[in-house]
Amino acid sequence: VMTRARYFIFIPAIFRALERESRSVRRNAERYVEQRQKDLCRALMATDESQPGIIGKLRAGDVVIHPSRIYWSGLRELEIYQAGISEAALLRHIAAAGTDGGMSDDDGIVHESDAASRWHPECPTDAVIDNRTNEFTSKLSLELTVEEAEYLLQRMLHREGNGPPSLLGHRLQALRSGELSLDAWPWETTRLPA
Repeated sequence: VMTRARYFIFIPAIFRALERESRSVRRNAERYVEQRQKDLCRALMATDESQPGIIGKLRAGDVVIHPSRIYWSGLRELEIYQAGISEAALLRHIAAAGTDGGMSDDDGIVHESDAASRWHPECPTDAVIDNRTNEFTSKLSLELTVEEAEYLLQRMLHREGNGPPSLLGHRLQALRSGELSLDAWPWETTRLPA
């Protein structure tokens, strides 16, 4: 289902843009995020409608399951989203808090530490949404920038170092070290992780 890695960058960009919005916009967090994902689909189609992998392309972004829902578990697994709560819970917290993107704990109080962004600080979202205007940059595509690809590689390798070994992690490490070529088949992998 998660076939386009750049959605791991698009979704944090949308949520960071929401964090920069006014209190009144944040109160309608769910509507904002849904609309921005529809706008993302349209922006990708405006660049190149023939790009494979645009979520919502057949319905011009009007989908039941938005990209954020599809990619949320991956964002959490790679620790790009670091709070460990569901997207729905995050949207409720943002809407209820309405102040500086802070999230209230079980006690219902927004503490100073709760106001910090829950997104990995090094996630490179500048090529997606302009920080000054909160608008998508021109000529968006599903192709990762070099900076984004390196960032995602680091997140995947970090996950590999902190969890059980995986074939994907092993292949990424082998690609990076030059032990494996991009055109190698998965069954051609040698020296599997223990």
